Amino acid sequence: MVIGSSRDWHPEIKAQSLFNSTFQALVRPEHPIIGQVTPESLTHYPHISVSRRGRTLGPIDDALRDLQLQRNVALTLPSFHSAMMLTMNSDYILPLPRHVLQGVKSVNLPLVEIELPLGLVPIFIVQAWHPRLDRDPAHQWLRQTIKQFFLEKE
Repeated sequence: MVIGSSRDWHPEIKAQSLFNSTFQALVRPEHPIIGQVTPESLTHYPHISVSRRGRTLGPIDDALRDLQLQRNVALTLPSFHSAMMLTMNSDYILPLPRHVLQGVKSVNLPLVEIELPLGLVPIFIVQAWHPRLDRDPAHQWLRQTIKQFFLEKE
């Protein structure tokens, strides 16, 4: 099973919607952008992209492009954890889905959330699996448990 925001599944792969999210960003508490977040100011600082596939472009870049702006993605990392550690002691901006912020707040990392002043479309988080597992009782239980977890979070 995969949980993520991809929509590029092979046609036979089954997918179930879990929830929607939007992008926000984290910075260190003394970051110079705090209190002056504009689309233009977002382009003055390096960004970290979190992507298992090494992608550097996404919805933020689309929104900035519409404003004739471009951000500098200085690093691409495979996990939010390593990205947060680098963000704590640098001027990097770390965009991340809003639902990830709940976990960050629970561990009290020295990071500050900033709103991204862009008209970003929501991202859809799904769970996806191969059809051969569709009737497997253990897999059905897992999918139902995950779906129920997110229904209770709403």
